[in-house]
Amino acid sequence: VEDYTSDDRLLKDDGSLSIKTITDFSEEVKSALAGTSFPELAQIIPRQYLETSETNDEFYYNGKEYGFYVAKEGSYFDVLIIDFVYEFEEGENHSDIEYKIRIKLLLQQTFIRSTSGGNYVWRKAANNNYTYLDEYAADYIGHCFLKQGESGMTAVTLVDVEVSTEVTVAYSPVTYGHLCYFVNGMLSMPGGIDGLFNIFEVDPDTMMYDTEAMAADIQEYGLFTYEELNALVPVPEEMFEAVNGQYLKVAMGKGLITLDQIQDMVDNYSDLFEV
Repeated sequence: VEDYTSDDRLLKDDGSLSIKTITDFSEEVKSALAGTSFPELAQIIPRQYLETSETNDEFYYNGKEYGFYVAKEGSYFDVLIIDFVYEFEEGENHSDIEYKIRIKLLLQQTFIRSTSGGNYVWRKAANNNYTYLDEYAADYIGHCFLKQGESGMTAVTLVDVEVSTEVTVAYSPVTYGHLCYFVNGMLSMPGGIDGLFNIFEVDPDTMMYDTEAMAADIQEYGLFTYEELNALVPVPEEMFEAVNGQYLKVAMGKGLITLDQIQDMVDNYSDLFEV
């Protein structure tokens, strides 16, 4: 593993270094569509980790030039790649052994492992969830997002981010029971409601909830009745129904929201509902 991480360039199977760097690879993954195969992942992370037969496992290593973290769950591999940037002070009194190391996140992506022709293949998995483009929006430059057009769903790539600050009046529409809405053809979600969405897995083919995974989550965590939640956090019944409050028990079980955060939402939005 030291041979892999001792250089920013990819390590080929024959032991030679590629002209492609981990930064080049990361940008290619970000801009690719879900389902794209990336055999070069095995030139960044040793095959002994990527080809493990364990159902669930974790691997990580920080080398000289970069580090990686891999969490395996079934056929899914959550991969994190970070680059180490060495910064030397300028000036006559500077020593070559004195430097700062800046950690730069290059890639955070899930891959699906399958077999083709007897060999393992790693394909980019769709994240299939809502992503807030906030002060960290620049981290998603190069990523693809789905947009609804006249001919169906198409992929668009985030190429730039401009952040500005101004004093204005904000209106955030929310659809009853669904919470989402389309903006310029892109399915969007209002701000300030973390924990009310991305609760269940989405089927990448239908872009609908994975019914089997959803049923498994409900089986594991259960559902709130209005009476149960209202005993913990007094909430208008209409608000409970509007935000699908029954699923908050699943969200809490997954660590997506706490009772204190639910109370904050009730305090902020309950006056919009009849009591």
